[in-house]
Amino acid sequence: MSPQSGARRPEPSRGPSSNLPLPQATRAALQAAGGVDGCSNLSLALNRFVDTWTPDFTRQQDERRGTRRQFLEACRKVPGQQPCRDVLRLYHERQTALLASYSQGPWRSAEVRARLIRRLVIGLGIAHPLEVNLALHRIGGFPYLPGSSVKGATRAMAKELGADDETIRILFGPEPQKEPHAQGALVFFDALPESGFELALEIMNPHHSGYYTGQEPPAEWQSPVPILFLAVDRGAVFRFSIAARCRASGSGLEPPETAEQRLRQGLDWLREALRSGLGGKRSAGYGKFEVIG
Repeated sequence: MSPQSGARRPEPSRGPSSNLPLPQATRAALQAAGGVDGCSNLSLALNRFVDTWTPDFTRQQDERRGTRRQFLEACRKVPGQQPCRDVLRLYHERQTALLASYSQGPWRSAEVRARLIRRLVIGLGIAHPLEVNLALHRIGGFPYLPGSSVKGATRAMAKELGADDETIRILFGPEPQKEPHAQGALVFFDALPESGFELALEIMNPHHSGYYTGQEPPAEWQSPVPILFLAVDRGAVFRFSIAARCRASGSGLEPPETAEQRLRQGLDWLREALRSGLGGKRSAGYGKFEVIG
């Protein structure tokens, strides 16, 4: 049935999570659960419960009113909830079992623990209503470093330390466009944080936002526009897992000692990559680790 002519839609109620572009019933259920403060999954809170809109959902509210800061501060507290810690523990148990299975037969595996000595920025450019984001596990909701990113950083470090092209090809695999179906001897897993990590509120201050968006040339009279974003705070401990396998040769599989040697070489490069830094904004000093185990 169509609404009567001239009938006015009820305005959204004021309060937590009232300015969410969601159906009214969904918005009401979220508000009854406490909004972002009652959410135990950071990925859901940060990416789906952005409540910094004006009541008519036409634009983001003014940064100076603190709405964005309040939202990010609420998200920053989510990982401290016990359900988040429980989910992270289950993922660690799962990865530990997976590593154990990779230590049998022609495989060898190992784990490196490293502590952040500078804040970690990951996934800053992922599409988001606030234009800045944080790479989060879609199901678990915790920040993590994808195995592909860890592999890329380790491969770059191997090249920087003088590894020859053939060694790179064997351990990390060839360029996809050259040999799309070939695999390297090293396998890198997602790097997960240990329980107890914290998020920090960071700020970047572009002075010529109009120039970067193609609206006007840069000029001295333009005012900086502060942009707040989340980063993993220093002190967080991440676990980096890696496995190596024996490759097939003309007489069967290579000896197990070959996998062990490749694993040691991969770990050496990984440790150097961690000290150099992972994630985004490394030139500004972000993402540096110290190896602790």
